[in-house]
Amino acid sequence: MKISKNVFLVFLIVLIFGIVAGLQIKTIQERDSDNSLAKVQSKKNEIVQLINDEKKISLKLKGQISSLEKENLNLYTTYSEMDKNGVFALLNNKLKNALLFAGMKQVTGSGISVTIDDSSLPPKDRGDSNSSWFIVHNKDVISIINELRKGGAEAISINGERVISTSAIVCAGPTIMINNKKYITPFEIKSIGNSQVLYDTIMNSKIIRDLKDFSLPITIRILDNVTIDAYVLNKESGV
Repeated sequence: MKISKNVFLVFLIVLIFGIVAGLQIKTIQERDSDNSLAKVQSKKNEIVQLINDEKKISLKLKGQISSLEKENLNLYTTYSEMDKNGVFALLNNKLKNALLFAGMKQVTGSGISVTIDDSSLPPKDRGDSNSSWFIVHNKDVISIINELRKGGAEAISINGERVISTSAIVCAGPTIMINNKKYITPFEIKSIGNSQVLYDTIMNSKIIRDLKDFSLPITIRILDNVTIDAYVLNKESGV
């Protein structure tokens, strides 16, 4: 059976139209993807600025706290000299141990740091994978914290924020709320303890393998000297 010239031309036109339409749809999708990334980056920049402003306020408050701590130390010294039976010294030691256990005292020692960030892998190279797999979530941070605790971590902080038993680590859009304060990637998680045990525990953990599978940048370092600040009461959160 012969195909007429008109039918062939119609078929050819439809084929060309389909190809052009497909290319236009792909171009629109790529443009929308680029616009979405630009909006996310813009929002991230705004949040970075807000966090930097809050950090300046935090530094000022830390200076005031340091001044008050020195004043308290002078008072403790005065009372200790007046304490003839050593009762005050005993109570003071118990108080120091309680504050240390509760995370209310600055701690210094050997340990490790774990730094994680969102993946920089371009969307076109991610295939059909869910885009949320390529960003750091609060559950990822919590998993790392739990691994460090299993490794015997005595003190832990995230981006300088002390993590205590009542600390909440909650997802909040492109940020993570820690003790009711917002932080963005990259997240630097520091811990104090037996550095080799902590390092081995993290390196052999499932969470690190999973994060690496999705091209999330991870840096794990052993540190000889780590300082983790005391937990600062957040009046807004009430903890």
